[in-house]
Amino acid sequence: MHSNVERVLNLYQQLNEVQFSTEATPNNVKIARYVINNLQEVIFMTSSEIGVNVGVSQAAVIRFSQLLNYNSFSDFLKDLQELPHVFSEQEDNNIDQEAQSIINREYESIKRLQKYYSENSVRIIANQLYSAKTIHIFGTRTTVTLANYFYFYLRKIHSEVHLHTVANSELYERLHTLDKENVVIMVFAYPRYSKEVINLLQFITKKELPYITFADSHALKKAEICDVHLIAPVTYTDVYDSLSGAFVLLNILLDKIVSINRQQFNQKKADYEKLYKELGTFVSE
Repeated sequence: MHSNVERVLNLYQQLNEVQFSTEATPNNVKIARYVINNLQEVIFMTSSEIGVNVGVSQAAVIRFSQLLNYNSFSDFLKDLQELPHVFSEQEDNNIDQEAQSIINREYESIKRLQKYYSENSVRIIANQLYSAKTIHIFGTRTTVTLANYFYFYLRKIHSEVHLHTVANSELYERLHTLDKENVVIMVFAYPRYSKEVINLLQFITKKELPYITFADSHALKKAEICDVHLIAPVTYTDVYDSLSGAFVLLNILLDKIVSINRQQFNQKKADYEKLYKELGTFVSE
């Protein structure tokens, strides 16, 4: 291994050590974390631009590079710019045929998402979720993963979000008393469609409750069970269901919701970060 490669890999190791250090200053932890998580963008930034994005001074960024034994920020940046190339050279190309076929399948699943994607529909649904006073999210079996994921991030944006993974009598009692004017129910429904999901969708439509169906196709609409609002195709195998496209669509939807009032979101994010710091939630703080 060439010495410059060793130096560059050592830089990456140092960045990780600072990121998770309990002794590093808060500014240095934030800078290290930002550089690692945004490497492709950072390599084209100036020290002042990094400072603005991290929320520290330009001087703090320069001191950070000196902490890692660089004489200047420009030398630090040169090694950062080499990291993507070094990583590429270090990649293990000995992927067997089965593993490569799975990677290709996941890639194709995401590509197929473009066929069903509707910018107008996503924006309408983003506004509907943003404006709703209360949001109920339901997922079962495979879609529990999607429901949990969306619930976890949406509640950082919206103050009244509820997660359900079982359609029992308690859930029906709750739905029966909901205020139609202020609620949205989001149902994740993928094959094999369980009786639990079908019954829930039929109940929601019968009660004329506002809802959003997140599915893999228009099958439920063709069967006259419910409307389908968001589609993310899934590749099914004997072992698992490939949900990569579904997660991508959820990320797009989350971003659209945030973009409606980014200032409000940034304030909430700052409030959460303050709470995490008070509680000592993360070991890297």
